[in-house]
Amino acid sequence: AECRFPISFHSTGFKAARAPDTPEMEKEYAIQYRLVRSALFQTDTMEVLVSLLASGACEKYPDFNFVLGESGVTWLPNFLTDADNKWKGLRREVPWVTELPSTIVRRHVRLTSQPFDAPATAEHFTKILRMMGSDQMLLFATDYPHWQFDGTDPFPTGIDAGQRERLTQINPLATYERLAVRDKQ
Repeated sequence: AECRFPISFHSTGFKAARAPDTPEMEKEYAIQYRLVRSALFQTDTMEVLVSLLASGACEKYPDFNFVLGESGVTWLPNFLTDADNKWKGLRREVPWVTELPSTIVRRHVRLTSQPFDAPATAEHFTKILRMMGSDQMLLFATDYPHWQFDGTDPFPTGIDAGQRERLTQINPLATYERLAVRDKQ
């Protein structure tokens, strides 16, 4: 934070790799493993995000950014609503958290665009951005070299030219400030 470097988190899938087979669901097929792994990646990411919020790290380091890589996107709107509601009832437990968690997350947290885990339509992309409450939170990512890449176009379906510029230039330069300084030289 002192060097103004964003901190990036990418779930290792550690829980997914250790998740035991159960009598109800032996993971015999790749699809079973991939679907369970996606949910566990999101769970890992949510745990990190909750820890970040509850610890007051964003209050202590107001200029710091946090990038959540390859954890999907569509879970975030529900998470923000739930976090705000829970914080309202439990904020005495974390008095150093003085704003709604959704406000803190929108200011400090960024997510990568791969995998974009939403139906492939322009309407859904726009709805997800609106539900996130910010078009500044998404950073471009290709998911290369993974074989399970979402398709031939590295951008979410339905993204317009202005949104592409935001994902590939505006948001990254705001997140990685040293790129902006270097770009000016």
